[in-house]
Amino acid sequence: VGEDLETGRVYLPADELAQNGLTAEDILARRADAPVRAVIERLSGYARDLYRQAWPGFALLSGTGRAAVGMGTLVFRSYLDELERRRFDSVTAAIKPSGVRRLWAIATNWPALMVPDKTR
Repeated sequence: VGEDLETGRVYLPADELAQNGLTAEDILARRADAPVRAVIERLSGYARDLYRQAWPGFALLSGTGRAAVGMGTLVFRSYLDELERRRFDSVTAAIKPSGVRRLWAIATNWPALMVPDKTR
């Protein structure tokens, strides 16, 4: 959200914002209060669920495809981890896990990527 705000854009679903009494203008004003964080937390949970549902499908990819798509997935999940660490505040600043955190996400999950199961 923070990177998009730097260019004056809001890519959060209007219906999600409205459920919490928010508008795009509230996000553009960089509000990071409980209603804004609730929206971001809900969308983060949705993204995590999608990653979890897709994980078993990695077994259908070739080794190279699995590595490429899997590494991307692990890195993007590290963004969700960073978002959670920041208590779902991606409004006041852009979320970007350090290079070390991104590498750690790959290194610690690499074995599971090579033999995907339904638990990730």
